Amino acid sequence: MKRFRMSIIGALALLMPAAAHAGTVGCNNSAPNPFANVTPKTGPSVLICAGGTLFSFTTFTTQGKLQILAPTRLNLSGNASILVSATFNSDPFVSFMFQSILPSGFGPLLFDVMFTTPVIGGGYNNATSVGTLGLSETGVGATTGTVSQGSQQTYIGGFADATNLNVGTGTGTCSVSTPPISNSTTCNPPGASSNFAPISPSNLIARLSYSQNATGVEALSTASWSGTVTLNSVTTTAPEPSTIALMFVGLMVVGGAGYRRNRKA
Repeated sequence: MKRFRMSIIGALALLMPAAAHAGTVGCNNSAPNPFANVTPKTGPSVLICAGGTLFSFTTFTTQGKLQILAPTRLNLSGNASILVSATFNSDPFVSFMFQSILPSGFGPLLFDVMFTTPVIGGGYNNATSVGTLGLSETGVGATTGTVSQGSQQTYIGGFADATNLNVGTGTGTCSVSTPPISNSTTCNPPGASSNFAPISPSNLIARLSYSQNATGVEALSTASWSGTVTLNSVTTTAPEPSTIALMFVGLMVVGGAGYRRNRKA
């Protein structure tokens, strides 16, 4: 299933951008929730807070049960840019790709991204998350690129409405240096799974939060993320009737043996 979802994201790279975007100043990366003042949308949505600038997406392509945001590039100031795509399923899961490209001296820049999909059904009692970060650095001389956890103090997390699903994919710093021209590395934040009492939320949210920095002469730092957050209904197996009958017979035998011993005494 994971490979299938990631292949959807990969296939989207062949499509033209299918969603318009609007950029306005109206988010606060330093706040616990950068989107606190943003009016919630009905249906799938993508909100990006990049250094205090808000980008929002609410128009997607429909493919069966899926809502898809084709790869769309956003240009920031100073020759920095973002590439984002996502797949939403209300059954539910959210898969996404997010890439940020920063020139030297542009960081540290905070990114907070919220991918939201409506949820159908209920009785979900398990959540999982997975994520991968590819970090590359190019430049002249000694250059370094770093990525660390952002305002959420975890890289990728999941929420059911406003409830934290406790599937954060790790914290810390990922770094790469260029000796002498270019270098790259892959950091794999550990996936997470959690169980809880059955819930029927209205929305499932995948949250990406990190800080990126590029240093050095004519350096260019690229952080490429992929991730998935899923809600599951994990069923517990009830004992078969025959098993219950055997347990009952066993208890009767043990009880009968104890009764006979007491009679002989």
